[in-house]
Amino acid sequence: MNYIIVDILTYDAPHIFDPMWVDKIKSYQCIGMNNTHNSESKIMRFVLPLHYHEEKFELNLGLWGDATAIRSGDQVTLHPELITNDFGMEFPKVNPVFSYRKYRFAYVIGWLHGLNPRNNYANAISKIDLETGMSMIWRANDEESHPSEIVFVPNPNVSSEDDGILISCVTNPIDEKKSYLVFINAINMKEISRAYFDEPIPFGTHTCFIQKFE
Repeated sequence: MNYIIVDILTYDAPHIFDPMWVDKIKSYQCIGMNNTHNSESKIMRFVLPLHYHEEKFELNLGLWGDATAIRSGDQVTLHPELITNDFGMEFPKVNPVFSYRKYRFAYVIGWLHGLNPRNNYANAISKIDLETGMSMIWRANDEESHPSEIVFVPNPNVSSEDDGILISCVTNPIDEKKSYLVFINAINMKEISRAYFDEPIPFGTHTCFIQKFE
């Protein structure tokens, strides 16, 4: 293999971090800040050549769509490919069985096709087909509910890459009795079930799934 393919979420500028400074959080300046900046995040694909130092190694072959690496003297410039025209997404996940290998589907939380006009957090979970750029969306039926990062639990008898269950903790900060775990079919993005919590659940960031705990 002569290339490493890297798919990442990119932003035009680092201002998404502005509300996260401790002084802004303590003074409540973080509330309402930069609620449009998440709309700038988008999926980009970079192709990293492993043998760029070899003089006769051709970089700009266009073997991976529009993503290229162009040599100019001793320098190599990467030009990424825009995977989908949808934007405003975060916390990407893939089927863990397909980590570090070619995959087709990514799952994100975010307000696709632009910013969320209601609040700073997303209220949708989306499945994106990286081959076609098309997306399927599950949305919370409450405008104040916000899904956290997804956990993908693959079917032990997996028949396809998207054969599994998505789990997300959906937080409702207005009514603490309305927070719940949602279980979604990763193939068709249809809700299977949900389990409500008796206690308030704060909005989370990163998650993990432990198959067996001792």
